[in-house]
Amino acid sequence: MKTAFKIAVTSLVILLIFFIWQGESFLILGNGDDCRDVDAVVVLAGAPEDSLRVKKGVEVADSRGAQYLILPLRSNGISWTWLVDEYSIEIPISNERVLIGHMEPDDKQILKDYGGTFLEAKKSIEIMLKYHLNAAIVVSSGYHMRRSRLAFERAKEEYPIRFCYHPIREHLNKNKPWWLNLRYLLRVLTEYGKLASTYTILLCPFHS
Repeated sequence: MKTAFKIAVTSLVILLIFFIWQGESFLILGNGDDCRDVDAVVVLAGAPEDSLRVKKGVEVADSRGAQYLILPLRSNGISWTWLVDEYSIEIPISNERVLIGHMEPDDKQILKDYGGTFLEAKKSIEIMLKYHLNAAIVVSSGYHMRRSRLAFERAKEEYPIRFCYHPIREHLNKNKPWWLNLRYLLRVLTEYGKLASTYTILLCPFHS
């Protein structure tokens, strides 16, 4: 009994040390800076919309010369004009260059079964196929990027579409380890729970 207890405690300590060391870094991956010749930038921003993600998406679209900005939104009441005013977006992107994928009645089942990120991937691909776009950079928070990549790569299996990934690092206190920021720590822990669910989803057929 004592031996089993010691093994369990030792294992937990090792897991805790690994989590503190690599817990955040494991979630953050991307190759957006190396991606060339993209048609669009996809911004993953849930409801309420994430100001940091939208602003960074606009910045990336402008700097990379992307023709379109794609917003697969879950809230049907949001327009590009509203986002520009709400977030004081200064980089001029005309309404014609912003492609918004609002939710439709049939999408609610996908949202329920697979989650919002999978729905956003599906809506983004629908838009890209409609406008004959071949490549896009996906912009989201760093801790959300590994799950985003799983969803997009899974959803595009049948299509010759290329995605690159541009993670946004949260504005944390540089003098304080990330795991001592309780709010951010809860985000990371929640993301691991969602990531585990996503891996489970990958064992099932993806309904398009």
